Amino acid sequence: MTVRSSLFTAAFACAASCTTAADAQLGKPTISRPVTASDLVGKKIGWNDGGFTMFGAGGQFTNSAGKHRVWLVTELGVVKIGNGYHQIAILPDGSFYQHKFSGGIGSITGHLEWWGTVCN
Repeated sequence: MTVRSSLFTAAFACAASCTTAADAQLGKPTISRPVTASDLVGKKIGWNDGGFTMFGAGGQFTNSAGKHRVWLVTELGVVKIGNGYHQIAILPDGSFYQHKFSGGIGSITGHLEWWGTVCN
């Protein structure tokens, strides 16, 4: 029984370590919290690629490309914008990290990410 328990503990520790290592390799921050609707509503966020997004009340969304969509938080950290789903987290300094898996569109790996801060 002790052998089985220690094997399970070792396997769990390895899985947790591998997940953290994979996140770090992708550039994903390892310390953050999932975004909520109240974190986004009424905010304009400037992203590291030069673009911005505005999360208006009532689900109104606008970005620097002039696209108008509907947004909502479907679950903690997951924001649906139009037909796409984005993982957004808040970092300890109050900035935002956004991750999207695009299925290979726009990226060799299919992994897209941005860092942003609230702007005027």
